[in-house]
Amino acid sequence: MTIEPLKVADLVIPIARKRMRSIRLRVCASTGDVKVSAPLGISREIVQRFIEEKLPWIREHQQKVRAQPPRAVWQRFDKAQQKLYCAQLLEQLPPLIDRYEKALQVSVKDIRFRHMKTRWGTCNTRSHCICLNLELARRPAEALEYVVAHELAHLRVPGHGKRFYALMDEVMPDWRARKLTLR
Repeated sequence: MTIEPLKVADLVIPIARKRMRSIRLRVCASTGDVKVSAPLGISREIVQRFIEEKLPWIREHQQKVRAQPPRAVWQRFDKAQQKLYCAQLLEQLPPLIDRYEKALQVSVKDIRFRHMKTRWGTCNTRSHCICLNLELARRPAEALEYVVAHELAHLRVPGHGKRFYALMDEVMPDWRARKLTLR
């Protein structure tokens, strides 16, 4: 992979050249920085035209980032904190898992904990394993309950479509308010 800067309008954008099929553009949700990945064989002119076409979209998303209140800084936990947070979560989880396994008619085979920067939880629908962010130990109990219900609902409905949200409304009518406690 090679990285080359490209100036478009007032932006200097790093272009990462990789083995890929199409150009990928993203605006970092925390800083508003623009990053582009492009196939190895594509010309700078094509990449520049692509970015110029997307400038209104880039500006719109950068404005949204600037308008957001500053996000909490996620800190790395040392081993002692990890053990403490795992123990706290393990203590709170059994009644929640039991309640939502019954409500959703699913079963979880494994629960893991990790420090994740961008997610509160993940669900592997094949292995019926959920992984929860250790940061949940520092959040209100209703936030943990929301994440557990959300991840277990994925065992019934994998995506985030209408069926998924209808299922969430059914098992946790106030899930939207609980989700807000995670911000």
